[in-house]
Amino acid sequence: FLTAYTPYQPEVSQGTLQALFEFQTMIAELAGLEVANSSMYDGATAVAEAALMAVRVNGRNKILISRALHPEYQRVTGTYCHAQNIELEELPYSENTGQIDLKKLKNSLNDDVSAVIVGYPNYFGIIEDLREIKALLDEKVIFIVVANPIALSVLEAPGSLGADIVVGEGQPLGNPPSLGGPGLGFFATREKFVRKMPGRIIGETQDVDGKTGYVMVLQTREQHIRRGKATSNICSNHAHNAVIAAIYMSLMGKEGLREVAIRSYDKAHYLFQRISEIEGMAPLFSGPFFHEFAVKLKALTAGELNNKLLEHKILGPMELEKDFPELGNSVLFCTTEAVRNDDLEFLLGRLEEII
Repeated sequence: FLTAYTPYQPEVSQGTLQALFEFQTMIAELAGLEVANSSMYDGATAVAEAALMAVRVNGRNKILISRALHPEYQRVTGTYCHAQNIELEELPYSENTGQIDLKKLKNSLNDDVSAVIVGYPNYFGIIEDLREIKALLDEKVIFIVVANPIALSVLEAPGSLGADIVVGEGQPLGNPPSLGGPGLGFFATREKFVRKMPGRIIGETQDVDGKTGYVMVLQTREQHIRRGKATSNICSNHAHNAVIAAIYMSLMGKEGLREVAIRSYDKAHYLFQRISEIEGMAPLFSGPFFHEFAVKLKALTAGELNNKLLEHKILGPMELEKDFPELGNSVLFCTTEAVRNDDLEFLLGRLEEII
């Protein structure tokens, strides 16, 4: 039932297949799209596979990717595109809002562009205006949205805002961080693109006795049928994480996921407001955010801040300068539903002392 192996023999794998079918159904609903596969390796490879799929769909050879996307997602996508001789162009973000620079996007669009990739929210926690971005794209450009699955329980579904492919990291759905992995990638798209989609797809059918059963479908896309011409090469995988995610989503339900998202949002906005009042710390962007936000440090370096917080057994904010040197001495804060109010007050007290 909880296994990473591909269920090639459906007669003995109905538990795994049904759980993965339910996972697909819930991911498709969160994304606002018709179909989803039964998971990818992780968020980064899901983004990269989405870029390759876009090229398969429209035959164009340039991908525009947001500079405000997760740096590791950008690097992995760059590796995939380099090997396929696909051009990857970076889209800058606004220094004021932290959202994608729409003027630069408009100027970068031409008949060579296969896809545009943006975060929802992006790496800085800022919520992109997907409707405005979609309005700039011609009908052949594939709009790829990299989403936080928890945020999707309260934000408008990307599919309803024009996204053609929605991907992301599913670790927040009941999977522990585990010092970096394993996670799982989720992948949803429009039904008209289903034969171009990577990964395994589980479908519902009936056996000779009319009983409901679950099987792998559209397998002619996959490597065990087409080998080198397959849409992807995913054999043993992170499907066990997808089953965990399916169990988590089914136990939480719509209202439970929404409550997790709202608590994360509320705690982040409270922390943001209090930090904004501390002299020596200032918000970096003005755009709307979900549960992460960037802060500029004036009195000390990000490394010094984190070392001092560590003395109080606080794992401090992410230092941004390494991946975004243009932001200088800045950090990224994040809260989740698991952060207690007294933890926030303890952090704020230490920040006031240190800064």
